[in-house]
Amino acid sequence: MKNESKPSKPKEPVVVPEQPKSIAFQDRDLSKRYDDVYEWRFPDEIAAVKWRSGAYEFICESGVALRIQIVRHDIIRVRYSPDGDWDVDFSYAINPEFEPSKIIAELKETKNEYTISTDTLQVVIAKTGMKVRIFNLDDQLLHEDEDGFAAKRTIMNGWDELTLKNICHRKTLFYGLGDKSSAGANLHGRKFENWCTDAYAFGRESDPLYRAIPFYYVVQSGVAHGIFLDVPYRTHFDFNTKDEGATTLGCDGGEINFYFIYGPDLQRVAQNYHQLTGTHEMPPVWALGFHQCRWSYFPDSHVVEIADKFRSEKIPCDALYLDIDYMNGFRCFTWNEDYFPEPEKMVSELRSKGFQTVIMIDPGLKEDADYTVYQEGKEKGYLLKDGDGKVAKAPVWPGFCGFPDFTHPGVREWWGKLHTELYNSIGISGFWNDMNEP
Repeated sequence: MKNESKPSKPKEPVVVPEQPKSIAFQDRDLSKRYDDVYEWRFPDEIAAVKWRSGAYEFICESGVALRIQIVRHDIIRVRYSPDGDWDVDFSYAINPEFEPSKIIAELKETKNEYTISTDTLQVVIAKTGMKVRIFNLDDQLLHEDEDGFAAKRTIMNGWDELTLKNICHRKTLFYGLGDKSSAGANLHGRKFENWCTDAYAFGRESDPLYRAIPFYYVVQSGVAHGIFLDVPYRTHFDFNTKDEGATTLGCDGGEINFYFIYGPDLQRVAQNYHQLTGTHEMPPVWALGFHQCRWSYFPDSHVVEIADKFRSEKIPCDALYLDIDYMNGFRCFTWNEDYFPEPEKMVSELRSKGFQTVIMIDPGLKEDADYTVYQEGKEKGYLLKDGDGKVAKAPVWPGFCGFPDFTHPGVREWWGKLHTELYNSIGISGFWNDMNEP
């Protein structure tokens, strides 16, 4: 009798677990390759305290460092560095005429903490974990770290996630952050990102938007203070979205640098913030009125028609805006002669009807051998350059463009003078600076 073997059971396919793209240092396998490897760093025991550059500096054994600067008796600057390597201390946001007060801030040490006191505030730093609390002189707790500071570093990206987690209460109110279409009044329970974005046709839930204003008010038990996060990186704000009694602010690199601005009322917080960052000049009265702006009104006869319609319908309006279609091929400081053959005459007619005229200025300068503004900017070295020293170009409305380097004082002066004819000769009242959020 022939032996018949049983059919073999088909082998199960070998399942290879998916390789993680990023893995923590302590979990890595030296026999494998990863896209990236990361570590988290936290404050631990404070190992040293120094007075440096007008601030008390606390340095942990882990390398994390904290600087507390008494800017004024009611403004405290708080800086965290994940490794004690501080960024260059410069900011475009701070009023260059603002000078910190000369305050003698007393530092006291107990078994578990350090305390820095002013005439208005007390800053308490825990020796273990370096958590910070801020009180007023009535011993009312205004600001308190929960998990506190944390920083993530990867091999590929360096320090790319810095966070600061603070305690908040259900009844704590948060206001501010500027351009946030979905925010409403109170920001509590929401989270936002600041990264200047051309959010064309944005909706109620769109975020981020055009402008980044990393300042918000906090009102707790009737006492107000402000937080101004002054960093150039992409920033994040979470106002207790998980209902765990905590807010988190963070950035994608560098250091965490914020100002705690005391009130005790909202008006005083605003005044202190404005002194720190500077105030704009009082605008002309018409600029505080009703404005009509859209993309786009042309030719000139249509602009006048719009103005007449406002008046016939008795709808208040103080200014009309011209978008990029008034330009010759979207070149700044030019006019489309087919649409606006006599711009001075049109502006004068609008003014006689009670309208100011505002025009778009879009500082992407068309790469064009016949366009004098681009050629002058290129010849004088006023345009941003790439790593090879060539003019950095990118496509905007007119095609590939160069961009003025507004960090250079000479460029700012040159750019300002380009507006002279439009203002003095044509009679333009204001300029709409578009597509140039830093």
